[in-house]
Order: sequence, then structure tokens, then C-alpha cells
Amino acid sequence: MPAQSENLAVRRQKGQIWSHVRKKWLLETPEETVRQEYLCILVNDYGFSLEQIDEEVTLPGARGNKNARADFVIWRTIQDRKDGDTALIVVECKADNVAIDQKTYQQGANYANNERVKFFVAHNRRSTKYFKVDLQKRAPNYSEVKDTSRTRTPATRKSRNCYPI
Repeated sequence: MPAQSENLAVRRQKGQIWSHVRKKWLLETPEETVRQEYLCILVNDYGFSLEQIDEEVTLPGARGNKNARADFVIWRTIQDRKDGDTALIVVECKADNVAIDQKTYQQGANYANNERVKFFVAHNRRSTKYFKVDLQKRAPNYSEVKDTSRTRTPATRKSRNCYPI
């Protein structure tokens, strides 16, 4: 986990946005902006390290589309990721003009079931929903988690430049 003085920040230049996970500049689309801002939250507020996170992960067989991609896949530990263990969380980000709704929840649940992860998150700037997946049950096999703890407050997040001011 980074020290407080080393918080992750969104970097932009000439219509591009930096992916800290993929270590390259990307076209700054509305969804990419939401994705990179949420990465700051995952690292700065929830304490995940970049080494625990993979981005734009291809999920063969998910959604009936061999090219389906999860925005983020997060492992419990760096070692779990290195060992090829099952991840803990799948995150699906949407641009602000895309509603986080039942279709998004189903997409996240499909990704979670495909990867055998216990949790998925559906996020845009207006809404973030957290779900627990019961891998012992058939779909729909997820339920919303209402209480998630953060290490910092939304006010601190804004001051750390995760969202544009």
C-alpha cells in the first residue's frame, strides 16, 4: 500500500490518460476516465496495490463473447496473483452516461462466475454498487453488500485528485 504522500493520481495529457496498471497512455474516453479515477480509489481509499490489480482482462466465454473484458480484476494478495490463484473481485466501470442497472449487475455477475470470484463491483461516478457472489448457487447468485469500509473519506479522495475538481 502506498504511503499517504505517494497517493495515486490521474494523469492527463493532450487527450490521453495514463493507465498506471498497463503503464501506457490511452485515449481519454468517458469510460476510460471513470476507470482510471476508480483505480485511484481502489489504491488510495481501499489500500490495494497496483501489483494486486489487472486491467482490461479478457474473460473467455463470458457474456457469450470470447472478447469480453473485465475493467479490473483484483487479487487478495500479490502472491495470489503471482501464483495464478482465483481473484477476489471483478470491477465493471461504465461512463457516466451509462446507467448502473440490472444489465450491468448481470454483466458483473457473469464475469464473477466465469472467474470464480466472490465479489464484483459496478461503478460510474454517480453510483457504485458492491455485490457478493455465492458460487455454490446458480444464477442469479449475487446480493448487494451495503457496507464497505474505506480508509479515507470522499473529501480526502477529492483532495487527492481522483476526481476532477
